Amino acid sequence: MSVFRRFEIKLVSLNLVLMVLLFSTISLGGFFQKTYPQLPINQQNPDSSWGAVYSKSVSTRVVTGQTILSVAYEVTTVNANPGEGPFSDVSQTYLVDYNRDGRADIFSVTYGGRVIIKRNDGVVNNELRFTDAVSYIIWNLGNNNGSGDGTAVVDDFDNDGTPDLFLFNARQLAIFIPNASVPKSVTANPPQMFWQFFNSDPKFRTNWTVSAMVAYDYDGDGYKDIIYADMSGRIWLWKNIHSRGNTRFFDPNGRVLLFSDPDVGTTAAYGGAVLDLADVDDDGVPDLVVGHTDKRNIFLYPGKLVNQQLVFDPREKIALVRPDGDLGNLVSVDPTIPNSKNPKLLPSFAPTLIKVIDVDRDGIKDIFIATDAWRQGANFGGSIYLFKGRGRTTDGKTNFVSLELVRGNYSSSGVNPYDFDSGAVGDIDNDGIPDFVAADGNHSGNYYKIVMTTNFLYVTEAGFLVSFETPRLVGIPLANLRENFTKRIEVTVVFANTSESQGTFSLRYAKSKIRDPRLIDPKNYTLFPGTTESMPIPPTRTFAATVEFSTPVMDPQVIITIEPPKRSDGTVDRTKSPQILSITYKVWTEPAQVQVKRFQWMRNN
Repeated sequence: MSVFRRFEIKLVSLNLVLMVLLFSTISLGGFFQKTYPQLPINQQNPDSSWGAVYSKSVSTRVVTGQTILSVAYEVTTVNANPGEGPFSDVSQTYLVDYNRDGRADIFSVTYGGRVIIKRNDGVVNNELRFTDAVSYIIWNLGNNNGSGDGTAVVDDFDNDGTPDLFLFNARQLAIFIPNASVPKSVTANPPQMFWQFFNSDPKFRTNWTVSAMVAYDYDGDGYKDIIYADMSGRIWLWKNIHSRGNTRFFDPNGRVLLFSDPDVGTTAAYGGAVLDLADVDDDGVPDLVVGHTDKRNIFLYPGKLVNQQLVFDPREKIALVRPDGDLGNLVSVDPTIPNSKNPKLLPSFAPTLIKVIDVDRDGIKDIFIATDAWRQGANFGGSIYLFKGRGRTTDGKTNFVSLELVRGNYSSSGVNPYDFDSGAVGDIDNDGIPDFVAADGNHSGNYYKIVMTTNFLYVTEAGFLVSFETPRLVGIPLANLRENFTKRIEVTVVFANTSESQGTFSLRYAKSKIRDPRLIDPKNYTLFPGTTESMPIPPTRTFAATVEFSTPVMDPQVIITIEPPKRSDGTVDRTKSPQILSITYKVWTEPAQVQVKRFQWMRNN
């Protein structure tokens, strides 16, 4: 056989192999789809319910019984409104829309070991009304073992769409209650509540009543885990091992130490660390804000990704409040604002609640802090501070201004509340702007509502949201990512059919993950094919667009802008805004392609 004939056969064989590989590449492609919002709305992070990693000047509220996304109302003032009585005995509080009517309800755990849900009935006779709707005993173990002190978290841990409760009390008893908004019985068979003691380590506990837990899918398996701070200053990953069902948090090896920092711990018999997890600087990576009842200091621990794993280094922490109570470099006092104060001037500053949220939807995170009266020896507490985000440093960190919303008082003054045990953030008055509730549960039952007051006029600038990267957006497991790079995205937006739902919108995309979404100008990103910069809402109230990439890409994102309409004279009509009812993302995938840079021909002997 001639050399040329042998070479021809080899080329044919090579072509057949390439054709088989090409066919395999096409056949291995996948299809994923997800529709937002995911209900109930996450009250502390509503962006996530819309599949967004970042947003600016947009908000979520309920209009004619439907949950919508619109341009945000302008915030005019921040008011601290006191109330009396209804939080007596309450130790833990979360705002959760348990009945999916679009209103944030109050989900509470009491010191006596009872779940109580106060249904948000909206405004009745010009007042916001809450009605006791659900009440049941958590557990009956005797010796006060089933008490509701310590710390707790409410979230959907089993992905069934209903809120679950995980409580870890001061007796080191862990209790998991699936579908906790439905009344339970302590004598039910099969069991409706599940428990286990974790008492081999005396410091693995919260021996006070604080907010020391937050839900977060740490390992990317689609199920939320828990980040927990114990009283000694150790930060733990408490794994949600979903294959165990209702004992998902009781695996013997299910707690992993992330880091330890004695600056947010104590060696005393009582006390507790306090934390929240949020993307404080909006760089796409969650951060931790941690304090302790026994210490004035509050630290920011910047998160970073190492081999796609979230890690924290206590050596890189940043003091928001220093050990002496003075403000750190990122937080300042604005002398032009009467209630801008330095907590160093207070007799004590003992945090029990730390909540991170963008209260005015301006795209910059803010931090609520509420304090206790007992752990720092001064018997002074009941303060509420807001560290209001107001810009960035040159290296991308958030600057804050310190605002004193409630000063607090001495326990001997007879004026309650003088400490805060429970608190939560969420939109309780349905204006699309988050509020903060903090209550003195173990004494007076009194509370403060920190309400962001609006003028019910939309801001004049366009609002926008930046979606999750497509794997997270439509639920592609990280373990299967290489076989499921994004080849095509179809976005369908449905708008409300109301007279107020008017204005323009646009659909854009980024081919790869946006490193710093807070710095972007949406107009710098490519429009979806066949779309324009400012499109009116179509008569059908539904719009779809598709983009297909020449080669599959790993982590593209979608950018949606909405803007109030303009009048004939060019001014903005602030009484109207596009109102989005739903966003559906469809993603077609293909395996990642490997580009061969060079062939090396070997001589055949």
